[in-house]
Amino acid sequence: MKILFWGNTRGQAGTSANMIAVAMMNDLLYQKKSILLQTHFDLNQLEAWLLERKKRELVCDYRVGIDQLIQGILSGMNTRQLLMDCCLSVTEECIDFLPGTQAKNREVYEQGLQEAYHTILNLAQQCYEDVFIDACTGMNPFMEKLWDEADYVVVCLSQNIRVLNDFFLNYTYDRKKTLFLIGNYDKRSELNLKNLFKRYKSLNYQNTMVIPYNVEFRDAMSLTKIKEFFYQNIHCDKEDSNFEFIEQVKGFASLLYRLSEENQLKIPNEYNYWTALGGASSVL
Repeated sequence: MKILFWGNTRGQAGTSANMIAVAMMNDLLYQKKSILLQTHFDLNQLEAWLLERKKRELVCDYRVGIDQLIQGILSGMNTRQLLMDCCLSVTEECIDFLPGTQAKNREVYEQGLQEAYHTILNLAQQCYEDVFIDACTGMNPFMEKLWDEADYVVVCLSQNIRVLNDFFLNYTYDRKKTLFLIGNYDKRSELNLKNLFKRYKSLNYQNTMVIPYNVEFRDAMSLTKIKEFFYQNIHCDKEDSNFEFIEQVKGFASLLYRLSEENQLKIPNEYNYWTALGGASSVL
């Protein structure tokens, strides 16, 4: 299943952080084989959050990442093994990550990406059960194609009137495959979930969830200790300061799992997986 995480503004809703949290929880709860992709030219934060320094060095030293994948695809080497060779492992057996571009020229990178991305998504879906895509903000013809190819689009919003109004006034979306995720959520805000539902009729309990702001998770990202954070807190009790964050991430991961089961979007039996190199009521 191809799941696109997207936001209409940068730095407001924690789009990249939301995707990482959900993917990690998906791994822990369901052990589903997944890959993390990104389209960004600059500010490739996923590397800094997911890969320790030694693995980040592998990106250059061993020619892995999206640049090598695009080059291979455009030269005719569009094979599943090529994709695997360009990835690094984030967790044992389940999550792989395709590092972002090292290119200096935005135009050259974006042209190559647009030519190769359909093939990249096809290869990823052949090899993985879930394909998580961290997309750039805003809309353009390429992003429209990504929206069309995705099985589900997760629109990441914030408790900011300007951000919310901008999306609902200026963007169109497919209601059948669009989910809304309020990131960095604070239930003390006047724009809590209940009031958001009253103000924006497109938001409801069936398509909207939240991920609260969490200090320890943010620190874990900065220190490249995301795996440790989730391993330590996956079973935290109700009195723990991380409980609400963990429960909401579990809830969204569970929603995606149910959707994938309902649509029977699973890897065909003929494909094999190769290890790469390397609950809204409580927040009203």
